[in-house]
Amino acid sequence: MLRSYKKIFSLNFKNCGLQNRCICQGIVNKLHVTNLNREVYDIKDEEDFKTRVMRSSVPVIVNFHADWCEPCHSLKPLLQKIVNDNPGKIHLAEILVDDHATLLQTFEVTAVPAVLAIHRGSVKDKFIGLVTDKQIKAFVENLLKDSNST
Repeated sequence: MLRSYKKIFSLNFKNCGLQNRCICQGIVNKLHVTNLNREVYDIKDEEDFKTRVMRSSVPVIVNFHADWCEPCHSLKPLLQKIVNDNPGKIHLAEILVDDHATLLQTFEVTAVPAVLAIHRGSVKDKFIGLVTDKQIKAFVENLLKDSNST
């Protein structure tokens, strides 16, 4: 996607001066960063969850967390790094438990952090609490392996 934006901007600004090229490159870089951030998103409501998670063809890690939860604050950057290290292969949906009681009941979340692996509308795996980096890596590898086999 970044290449297509670069192509458009280079064609449209082919004859512009150096200053305009720098501005154009800045726009391209912002578009690229925005594209990566689309793989990590906050769930707004149940319909948003259905669209972004349950109907996604890309595997989604769903992180049920709370602002008051210390382990949640440690886990969140690890999950975001995994998603950013695997662009286009996996997404991360962040769900604040205080705002989404119905989703908590639906997925039987009784403690946080609770992390689900969902692909094509099915829960493939789940863990609760803060786990080791090795366990998170295995969790993600299994999700990616499962998504490649279907």
